[in-house]
Amino acid sequence: MRCTSIWQTPAIKKAKEMGLDVIVVDINPDAVGFKISGITCEIASTIDCEAVLKVAKKHNINGIMTIASDMPRRMVAVVSKELGLVGI
Repeated sequence: MRCTSIWQTPAIKKAKEMGLDVIVVDINPDAVGFKISGITCEIASTIDCEAVLKVAKKHNINGIMTIASDMPRRMVAVVSKELGLVGI
């Protein structure tokens, strides 16, 4: 699961190339990354731990990350801990 600004699009595309199912979250419904085909898009702020945790549970994720943005680090840590995933 990732956020979807222009800085995250290379990671989203790479995950798709690797054959991963990619779920992305962003508060902006017009986010650049939402335009990438073959991904699941969810509207949620990347700093809203509860909202992203709800999305993560809905999709039964097995990994979460942030890249090129420090603000979501706390959310990544919270979701990782709550779901028993390896993380920060």
